[in-house]
Amino acid sequence: MDANSRTVETAYLLDKIYNSEDKSFNKRLTSVYLRKGIYLKVVRFLDQVSIYFDDETTSTNKNDALERMQTFMGSEQEYSAFLRWMVLDDENLELLLRSSIP
Repeated sequence: MDANSRTVETAYLLDKIYNSEDKSFNKRLTSVYLRKGIYLKVVRFLDQVSIYFDDETTSTNKNDALERMQTFMGSEQEYSAFLRWMVLDDENLELLLRSSIP
């Protein structure tokens, strides 16, 4: 499966979860699980962004944070599309991570 078909499949899944008329228990549970997963991934990513941009962070820790942020951009990473959208919407992050976005 190529990156484009995965993107289309992800969009379809999210549309079904958030816009479906079906409000069964299983659907609600799946929706909660996905939102929690996205939230936790965003929090972890923003932790690394904070470390990187903190004036008191050492260069070694900045490099480690940058490497982790680059890893988050990989298409094999769960929920990475959400993180890439965040990066592309932020001028500083886009300049920093554009080359890491597949």
